[in-house]
Amino acid sequence: MSQKYPLKETLSPINKDGRDRINENWTRIMAYFDYVQSQIKVLAGGQEVDELITRLEQAIEKAEIDVQNYITQVDTTVQQAIDANNTATQDAIAANNAALQTALDTVAARLIEVTQAISNAETATADATNAKNAAIQATQDAQVAIDTMQSLIDNFGSRGAWSSTTQYYKNNLTEVDGRTYIALKENINTPVTDKSTWALFADKGIQGAEGPRGLPGKDGKDGTGVNIIGGLTSEDDLPTVGTPGDAYMIGGDLYVWQDDTGSWKNVGPIQGPEGKSAYDLAVENGFVGTIEEWIESQKGETGPRGPEGPQGPPGQDADLTEVTEQLDQMKPKVDNSWQKNVYNDANVLNLGHYSASKSLIVNPEDWKSTVNVEALRISIPTNVFSGLIRVVYASAYQHTNASGGAIVEYNLEVYGGAVQKQQKTITSISQNFAKNYLIGDVILGDDMLYVMLYKGSNARNAVSVKVDVFSPIATFDYTKNISFTTLDTNSPTSYEYRGHHKYLALYNIAQATTIY
Repeated sequence: MSQKYPLKETLSPINKDGRDRINENWTRIMAYFDYVQSQIKVLAGGQEVDELITRLEQAIEKAEIDVQNYITQVDTTVQQAIDANNTATQDAIAANNAALQTALDTVAARLIEVTQAISNAETATADATNAKNAAIQATQDAQVAIDTMQSLIDNFGSRGAWSSTTQYYKNNLTEVDGRTYIALKENINTPVTDKSTWALFADKGIQGAEGPRGLPGKDGKDGTGVNIIGGLTSEDDLPTVGTPGDAYMIGGDLYVWQDDTGSWKNVGPIQGPEGKSAYDLAVENGFVGTIEEWIESQKGETGPRGPEGPQGPPGQDADLTEVTEQLDQMKPKVDNSWQKNVYNDANVLNLGHYSASKSLIVNPEDWKSTVNVEALRISIPTNVFSGLIRVVYASAYQHTNASGGAIVEYNLEVYGGAVQKQQKTITSISQNFAKNYLIGDVILGDDMLYVMLYKGSNARNAVSVKVDVFSPIATFDYTKNISFTTLDTNSPTSYEYRGHHKYLALYNIAQATTIY
């Protein structure tokens, strides 16, 4: 019996104090049973333990009835013994004591049965607790195994080409020269040649045979061009909604409207910095000498002539159908391309995305008046521009002596429906040209840039014009469409022209850098 509920010693023969002790022992047995029962339910729980508790309850209930019956019997026997004691002999007292002892032995036997049942319950509780702890440990072990396997599954995947800055975990895959390697442990900046860290997972395959030539694909849809609307101070100034192709310049970066995301995307500078040449890199890596010496150092020695090979088998007539088709497609391009010492009538020169030229000729008959001041308006079809426009004029002695010409440069920034900045520089001009023509500014109108030149009233001379456009924004599309028109001012004194050439000459020459 647990020391938590100690039983009192019973007396023999049983008297009033002995009966009280029996009752108190029974009360303690029931309290201890209740304690054991609660511990069993908390620690184990389940059908088998419930059956054990039921059997214990039945045994205790029977024992309780027996104890009460025996106590009643003992009370009766004691009372009889008291009555008999007054009249009976010593032998009768001994007989009564023997009967009391028998009753006490029976109660003690019942108490032993209850104690054994409680001991069995404690053993079952301990077994249930051990089983529960084992189940918990098994569950924890299973969870650790699952977590480990999940980690292996999560990490099993390609991290792309090997990089010294990538963090690799066990079972990560990486590629080097067509071969795939698997990480044996967590690592960073450990080359795949380290066999303690990496293992070959899949070797490089052999080169496959060339596949058949596919059919020509369909022409793709026309893309959306970029329309640079203007320049802004910060991203906060961008409109909330745009249309495909809309773009703004902010601090040198180009922001383009993305219709799929409904937001503006910074695509970075339009033109990156110039990269270093191979010679510059060679000097940085220790080469000493001029660029010519470096080029010479890259040449290998001429190898010996190889032996003559055997005569090959006779060839078959080639199918020239595809070659003929290619030649037919290339012929117009060759005919229109520049060739040495061969005249080409193209008047547009494309030097890449960011530089293009257009040549024009103004004939004497293109001028509309022999008495009025006229304007030559050179039209450049764009209303957004940032860069430099250089115009070269050349004329001759025809109706007036306008021999020579002029070179004019315009540094411009045009956006938001206005010419924001303009710096005009006449870098060179002849005196005769200056007497007949007034160099005008660049103005904006009708979604076009107009470069203006004004002739004197009777200066109906031929003028050749070359327009060079330089910009970090693609220029060819609008440079190729540059055109001109002449406008009669209907006045011989427009733009303060005073009937003679001296005023024009003084105005132009005052702005010119070089005069000849």
